[in-house]
Amino acid sequence: MGQLNLQGMYKFALNDYFEVNPGIGFGYIYLRQKSSQSLGRQEGFTIIPTVTIDFKLDNIRFFTGVNYCHAFLETNTHPDYKDFFGRVQMLNIMLGFKL
Repeated sequence: MGQLNLQGMYKFALNDYFEVNPGIGFGYIYLRQKSSQSLGRQEGFTIIPTVTIDFKLDNIRFFTGVNYCHAFLETNTHPDYKDFFGRVQMLNIMLGFKL
C-alpha cells in the first residue's frame, strides 16, 4: 500500500508551551495484494482529517496526534462486494519529537 497526500494544517497556540494543529488532507492511494502471485491492484483517493498537539520546550518539541484515513478505491468485482472492497478505513496514532 502506498499513499501520496497533500495536507493543510492550522496552528492554534493555547499558551507558550502547547499548540493544537487541526488539518485535513486529500490524496492518492494504491493497494497491491499479492501472495506467491499478484492478486491485483486497486487505486483511489483519500480524505484524511487529522489533529496533533505539540508541547514546546527550549530546543525540542514533543507531539502526539491522530488521523483518520478514509479511502475510496476503484474495484472490479461483483456489485454486492463493491462497498466491502472499495472502502478502506485506517486510524493512525502518532507520537514523536521535532528538533
